[in-house]
Amino acid sequence: MSGVMWVVGIPFTAALAAAIPLMFVSTPWLIRINNWAIVGQIGIVLTSWLLLATLPGELDGGCRDFETAQGQLLSVVAFSSIAVGGVALASAVLGVHERAARPTRILAGLATSALYLAIWIPLLVAALCGLS
Repeated sequence: MSGVMWVVGIPFTAALAAAIPLMFVSTPWLIRINNWAIVGQIGIVLTSWLLLATLPGELDGGCRDFETAQGQLLSVVAFSSIAVGGVALASAVLGVHERAARPTRILAGLATSALYLAIWIPLLVAALCGLS
């Protein structure tokens, strides 16, 4: 599978999964959920960067130790960023469809759902440190 498929497929799959329950939410709540998802995703990105920067255990070769509780929490935060990005994108599209938001809200949803890359790229670089 090509890299473009991973970059595009993951947010859209998460958005499709989130759209099913969001279709039963009233229109004002869609916009509230979208706002919360955008703010939450920014908080998740900042949290993951903080966790990665303070991850303990410089092992042989200068690599980080992901076996600690902080490393486990970092992986949970990274996976939750995909779900929150999907909620942001799905609620943005549904909000525009219901004419409760401007079409530029979809751009905000797309940007929010793409923020998972800001977590996963540094995480994978740190995790694959010792492999060469």
